[in-house]
Amino acid sequence: MNAVITGSNGFIGSSLVENLLAEGADVRCLVRSKPRSGASDKAKRYVIDYASQESIINSGALDNADVIFHVAGVTKHLTLEGFRKGNVMPTQTLLEAAKKQAPSLKRFVFISSQAAAGPAQHLEQPITEQTPPKPIEDYGLSKLEAENLLRNADHPFSHTIIRPPAVYGPRDVDFLPLFKQIGAGRGIYPGNKHSYISLIHVHDLVDGILRAATSPSAENQTYFLATEETITWQQVYQTISKVLGKSIWELNIPLPLIAFAARLGDLYSKLTGTISILNSKKIELAKPKLWICTADKAKQEFNFTPTIPMIEGMATTFEWYKKQGWV
Repeated sequence: MNAVITGSNGFIGSSLVENLLAEGADVRCLVRSKPRSGASDKAKRYVIDYASQESIINSGALDNADVIFHVAGVTKHLTLEGFRKGNVMPTQTLLEAAKKQAPSLKRFVFISSQAAAGPAQHLEQPITEQTPPKPIEDYGLSKLEAENLLRNADHPFSHTIIRPPAVYGPRDVDFLPLFKQIGAGRGIYPGNKHSYISLIHVHDLVDGILRAATSPSAENQTYFLATEETITWQQVYQTISKVLGKSIWELNIPLPLIAFAARLGDLYSKLTGTISILNSKKIELAKPKLWICTADKAKQEFNFTPTIPMIEGMATTFEWYKKQGWV
């Protein structure tokens, strides 16, 4: 396989690169800046500008490409325009470049998000691919717009859209603060102690992505990839507590207080130009109580079956954090 990957330096993208190299694929990574010298893997890296079709075409990365894995994206911004610039514009540029420079392309795989679909309305009814998408904030809206670009574009190759829920595992940084606070004996919830989520370990997610990329039944289809178990954030905290061997005292901060702190985060972002992890956009994602989905369609159509239990996945994540000296 000649595989082109965006977002190869990120959490999901780097794991995808690792798996493709292990399978003997020719891996070409589109990056925004020159990579550090001494890269240890065998992936090829091409510096491009997502605002320029020509930079992608002239890089040579798309020559004889079989599959494009578009993983790159923006998860934090203060405006819809900023999310569109990071999620919609690069998708459009890459699509147009592929039409011109990759005549043998078989599949364009887009890594979207559960946020593009929105939360579920009932605990007994997780959202499915047939649920009409209703994103509730700008990140999800930008991901849905990018999905629709792909669905409606006039191109000769097929596409597959993957919507992961919350993803964790080695190389992840979003769960790191949670491990640190639980390691200190604290279990502080941003108003979501009893909220339900779907979850997936990055290795299971990458397995599902690769299965979808090569499955004929996945042509021009959309899939959620998640574990079968629906869990609460309290169960996540308790699992990490067990992995760390730490007992914790718990505090569920009311959402109005979190929303007030988020507004302060917005102010900090405006004053410093640095996007705070606590901002109003993120709080919108925290308000719904049911971020749950089902991967039944993927199971039926290309035999997707997650194999990593949460306790095992959190343990491997913790071991990776320790090796990095982060905890």
